[in-house]
Amino acid sequence: RAVIAWPGDNGWPAANGAIALAPLTDATFSSPTWKENAETDHFLGPSFAPLLKTPAIVRAFIARFSSGLPSNHPHLSPLFGSLKNLPPTLIQASQHEMLYGDSKRYANKANHQGSHVTLQVWPKLVHVFQGFSNLPETNHAFELIAEFVSNNK
Repeated sequence: RAVIAWPGDNGWPAANGAIALAPLTDATFSSPTWKENAETDHFLGPSFAPLLKTPAIVRAFIARFSSGLPSNHPHLSPLFGSLKNLPPTLIQASQHEMLYGDSKRYANKANHQGSHVTLQVWPKLVHVFQGFSNLPETNHAFELIAEFVSNNK
């Protein structure tokens, strides 16, 4: 929420919409898909799966980049803050990536709190598959992003 809602929360015109590609919304890494999908996410899995076995290292990593904020602070973990009054938001993720749980939980909570978040899910793809131009799913994902932008001008 911190980034998406910042303009509207600070007297600026609110954003017309937001797009997130498999965002990290829970810096406590408590979503089950961090572990469940470590072997199916060939992009994040090799780097992050070993870290998940040593929570002290993960906490140190977060602390290094968080200015000392606890990992569940809404500025680091928007899932733990208010998700009310967000602009229309599109989230795309693969159900086989480690961050899928973050995307799903964020969309569910935001919609429950009255915001409009659309979660589009693809099977058997890696984290931020949209960056791989040779995948046929990438073109479809970008078509859906273009449609979202067109509908939220």
